[in-house]
Amino acid sequence: MITSIPTELTNATAASQTGLGQLGSDTFLRLLVAQMQHQNPLEPMDGSEMLQQTSQFANVEAMQRLTEIQGRLLGVQNFSASSSLIGHQVTAYLPGEGEITGIVQEVAAGENGAVLRIDGRQVALDNVIRVVRVTQEGG
Repeated sequence: MITSIPTELTNATAASQTGLGQLGSDTFLRLLVAQMQHQNPLEPMDGSEMLQQTSQFANVEAMQRLTEIQGRLLGVQNFSASSSLIGHQVTAYLPGEGEITGIVQEVAAGENGAVLRIDGRQVALDNVIRVVRVTQEGG
């Protein structure tokens, strides 16, 4: 049984944080070692229980990595889809301004995803409400 938690375990830095709140992988291992060091010698921690905890933590970490990879993949797919809009006429809704319509000139990566440049204005892909294929006549 742990009677006190070392200060370095309670002050986990943001660099070692995972989706487990303040508990990062390094912190988890240090906590596990501290738990083993401070356990009651008359009632030691069950080895299978420790293995189960470690296994559960590994599963959570793997799921977090998978979620991160899926997020990156979604970002690449959105950027690819956005780049296919270059040269197309789009209508977008901008909060506080209403609808704007124009031709997509370029696509750039923004903090929250793809950003389209429409007639010199920056528009987030999420704000696009209509896409029209521009056809050239007489060519």
